[in-house]
Amino acid sequence: MTESKGYKTRQRSLILSYLASNRDRHITAEEIITHFRSKGTKIGKSTVYRYLNLLLEKGIIRKYLRGDGPTACYRYVDEESTDAFVCHLKCERCGKVENISCEEIKKISVIFEQKSAFKLDLSHTIFYGQCMDCKIE
Repeated sequence: MTESKGYKTRQRSLILSYLASNRDRHITAEEIITHFRSKGTKIGKSTVYRYLNLLLEKGIIRKYLRGDGPTACYRYVDEESTDAFVCHLKCERCGKVENISCEEIKKISVIFEQKSAFKLDLSHTIFYGQCMDCKIE
């Protein structure tokens, strides 16, 4: 990946690699900072937030506001994931996130738009519940 704003640093590479390797869950900026501190790698809070904003601008990650407060979380977006109607299923126990694209969700979006002139942004829609692994326990 080339950087059009700023320059590529070791810290940026580490952050991007961490996000990509955790693409199946939402991650907060604090989690990124804590992770690297636990590994003995110093990355400043402002560096993390600035780089997250740059990745957002480039469409490499998505930002989600958590339902339980003002804290934002981020998720790496696969390059091949271009479907605007992808929703997310998030396990409330383990934090795992799965993508889902389904015709019924698209139909609901169309109904909302027709009845209320309100266009849903399904790319930010998160359904909460329990994944199969946690449901079994």
